Amino acid sequence: MTSHRNRLLKNGVATILARCILLLRHLLLVPLFVKAWGGEIYGQWLVISAVPTILAFSELGIGTAAGTRLALEVGGGRWGSARRTFSAGLLLSTGLALSVSVLALMLTRAFCLSSIVARTIRGDSSSLIASVLICAAALQWPAAVCVGVFTGLGEANKSYNILNVGEIVRVAAMVALLFYGSSPLVIALVEITLSAFIAIWLYFGATNDATELRGLLDPIDLKIAKELLSSGFGFQSAVVANVLMFQGSMLVANTLFGPVGAAAWGTVRTLSRLAGQAAALVTQAALPEMQLLLGQENYVAARRLHRLLFGLNSLIGATCGLLIGIAGGVGYQLWLSGALVVPHWIWTILGLDAFGGVIWTASVTVPTALNRPWRINLAAALGAALALCGMWIAGTILGLGGLAVGAALFNIVMVTWVVATTLRLINDKPREFTKGVYLESRSLVERCIARLRKVSKSLWRDPA
Repeated sequence: MTSHRNRLLKNGVATILARCILLLRHLLLVPLFVKAWGGEIYGQWLVISAVPTILAFSELGIGTAAGTRLALEVGGGRWGSARRTFSAGLLLSTGLALSVSVLALMLTRAFCLSSIVARTIRGDSSSLIASVLICAAALQWPAAVCVGVFTGLGEANKSYNILNVGEIVRVAAMVALLFYGSSPLVIALVEITLSAFIAIWLYFGATNDATELRGLLDPIDLKIAKELLSSGFGFQSAVVANVLMFQGSMLVANTLFGPVGAAAWGTVRTLSRLAGQAAALVTQAALPEMQLLLGQENYVAARRLHRLLFGLNSLIGATCGLLIGIAGGVGYQLWLSGALVVPHWIWTILGLDAFGGVIWTASVTVPTALNRPWRINLAAALGAALALCGMWIAGTILGLGGLAVGAALFNIVMVTWVVATTLRLINDKPREFTKGVYLESRSLVERCIARLRKVSKSLWRDPA
């Protein structure tokens, strides 16, 4: 139990740091972008930045599938199988990254002729900017394989720390570049440079800790490659769902309301998604431990961990949902100094959206850790496609707030499906799950209260 808590503590600290950096990036950079470039140009930048994410399905989920499989194999000490998975995952994801990068460079002119965005942004070719960002995103695909090695070794916090250092450098570079009025192309070049650096650092860090994986990579095992493609499809369905809900909705906003409308929707979603970032502090810290428990077939501990995650995320979702619904509008105006305007009632809908999204995120950790995410993620992709159609229709009737209605309905529907599927995977009965969530949450609250009382007494103790 002590080792579990120590790993959770280390992962939690690294995850908190990562989320704080991400929060700082959103809260600091978005106003700087709007101030430096204006709402219209920033809206075009958001649309162009969506293109690499839209093309992320080209990776086929191989990197994530290989990383998850490696966490189970390395955690179980199956080094022969782990080496074959490491080689297959790294070679396949790297090959796909190179292929997509070359294809992106070949299609720059085709994208330039598109009617989605202007031909140039602040004097830079929009197609060239998109190509550089696509290459930067593709370089991140092999990194997921290396992260799985750290997780299997019980050192997931090391990979988080490497990613945190890269993100700190990225934020600092963006602030400096925007302060000096740099162009979008320069910022895109910084992105690709940092992506390459982080990928190389993760590879050498993983092979340094796992000496069994050093040396030349083995030829691709066709059986493992087939299994990675199969499980990768499930992970990639999650990417499709995210693309449809976020980047897809950005394109809808750009089509219906223009670049300024896209900027307004993008900034609103950035602020409302802070609830998800808070919940990710819990789920991301617990995922490596869940992978270790399920890899060791310790389902009793896995069920307890899932119940605790669900209780924590429910509390986070309720708190953040209320804050967004009550104070979101005021915070948005203060954040952007009134540069963009949205309907005041949109924040009530986004509060419900945040609550639903945070809850089902907790249960996704189980199928992800088991490397069996395809049912949940496929349902999410199909639901997101239907939600996007609903957002388009609602947007034509209700304006920008219609997009929020579609997003909220999607997350509310997903709660029921995801939780029910997860309970079946770990053989947890609904009644026992509900009771367990209450007991685990109450135990956690009691420990926190006891700790606070102890700290309070030590602070107010009479020195005499």
